[in-house]
Amino acid sequence: TTIAETRAIRASQNNLLSIGSEGTGNAFMGAMDRARVHKAALTPEQLDSVANAPKPVYDTTVVAYDFNETTLPFQSAKTPARPLISYHGTYLPETSRPTWSTDSPSGKASDFSVQFAAGQRAIIPDPAAALTLDPNDTSFTIQAWVKFATQPGARSVLFFNNGPGGALSFSVTTDRRVFVTTLGIVDQPSNAFIPNDGGWHHIA
Repeated sequence: TTIAETRAIRASQNNLLSIGSEGTGNAFMGAMDRARVHKAALTPEQLDSVANAPKPVYDTTVVAYDFNETTLPFQSAKTPARPLISYHGTYLPETSRPTWSTDSPSGKASDFSVQFAAGQRAIIPDPAAALTLDPNDTSFTIQAWVKFATQPGARSVLFFNNGPGGALSFSVTTDRRVFVTTLGIVDQPSNAFIPNDGGWHHIA
């Protein structure tokens, strides 16, 4: 749509362009493609509005992301280079994010896994406190398929939540022992050890 506005645009407050959310809030939930910003009011004919006929970038184009790369950072089709990276509170370096892999327990073409290296993690916001346990029955189960690349040199935390009513940690010790913690209550090692065979194993 087009909205008439004659007031001056407010001066820039920072040098951050956020795509998919307003900084760290008001996130867009869905898919996106061919995101572009232009320093001009385009005519209807110039708009990239035909699905199977992408329009070229123009002299007035500031950034143009087609999201055709398989991994971050996504590159703009317009110079200067403005790579699109992940953002969570602060800029996260590429090395702090896990990567997707076709290696999986089932080995099927449609099955994937996420690969973590030292210092890598994934954060899932839980504003609705979905992990809160039932106060009348606080039983819980945590399970995962795991495959270690090397013998863990320190406690390997697979899952951690410090929220109210569901403060839990699921980990593996340096000797590959499966370990669970109800934070502030008890550390509970098990008698289950993950074999050091380089294979996939289900633990719960």
